[in-house]
Amino acid sequence: MRGYLVPGIHVGLDSHVYSGDPKQALGLPFRSLGVPDSLGPMPAWLVPAAAGAPSATHQTWAIVVHGHNDNRQNDLRIAPTLRRAGLTSLLISYRNDLGAPESPDGLYHLGETECLDLQAAVRYALANGAQRVVLVGYSMGGELITQFMQRSRLSRDVAALVLDAPVLDWRSLIEFNSEQIGLPGFLGMPVEWMIDARANPDWDSLDALKHPEDFHLPILLFHSTEDDLVPISTSDDFATELPHWVTYYLVPTVGHTESWNLNPHLYDRRLKRFLLQNATFRDTHPGSEITRARSS
Repeated sequence: MRGYLVPGIHVGLDSHVYSGDPKQALGLPFRSLGVPDSLGPMPAWLVPAAAGAPSATHQTWAIVVHGHNDNRQNDLRIAPTLRRAGLTSLLISYRNDLGAPESPDGLYHLGETECLDLQAAVRYALANGAQRVVLVGYSMGGELITQFMQRSRLSRDVAALVLDAPVLDWRSLIEFNSEQIGLPGFLGMPVEWMIDARANPDWDSLDALKHPEDFHLPILLFHSTEDDLVPISTSDDFATELPHWVTYYLVPTVGHTESWNLNPHLYDRRLKRFLLQNATFRDTHPGSEITRARSS
C-alpha cells in the first residue's frame, strides 16, 4: 500500500499486505482470464512458474481459493513462493465474489455450491497444461476444497492440499462464534435453523472429520492459536485423525489467517519445502461426480 501518515489520521490494520494485481503488487508476470463455469466466466489471475524453478513441479498448478468476504489480493502473499517452487498459480474467484457471477438464488451455500467453481478451475488447469494440481485454501476456501475432495472425481488429479485456518466443520464454527461473544454454544442453534431454512445444507457433508477417507494425500496445515473466527480445535482434530497425511504448524499469537504475517520467511520456507516434496503424482482413488447442491 502507498500513502502517507500525519498526526491525527484515523488508521486501521488488517492482514492484507498487497494491493493491485500480481504485476502491480509484486512485479510478477500474470494473465487475467475468465475460468469457464456453468454460471459464466469466473475472474482469475494466472501466474506462470519461474523459468529457473525446480523442474520436478513444472507440470503442477496451484489453485488458490480465498475465504468468505475476501479476494484474490490476499492470496498474493504466497504467489512468489509458488512461482519459485515451479508451480503455475491460478488465483480464482467463485460465485458471489465482486466481479463474479451470482449464485442463482443470490446466497452463499457454505461451500456446497461454491465447490463447483473450484471444480471448473481444476478442469481449466488440466485442459491447459497441468498434469496435477495443488489446492490452497484460506478459511472458507478450505471448505470449498474439502467439498471438492468429497464430491468430485477430479480429486484424483490433486497431488496435495495446503490449508490455512480452514473451515472444516460449520457447526463447530457457529458454536465457537457464539461462545466468542459470551453466549453458550447451544445458542448457535437458531443460526443453524436460519441457515437450514434458507440454504438447506447437508451438515454432515460440511464436516470434513466425518469423511477422513477423502483426505489420504499430503496436507500442509497452518492455524494460529489466537484465531477468533475459526476454532483451532477443528484443525487439531483433523491433524489427529490423519497423522500420516497432515503436516501441522501451530502459529502463536496472531489472528485468523495471519500465520504468514507473523513470519513470512518461515512460512514460505515451510510451504516451499512441502511443495518440492509433494507436488507430484499420487495414487488415484475412485471418486464421484460432484453432486448438485440441494439449494436452488
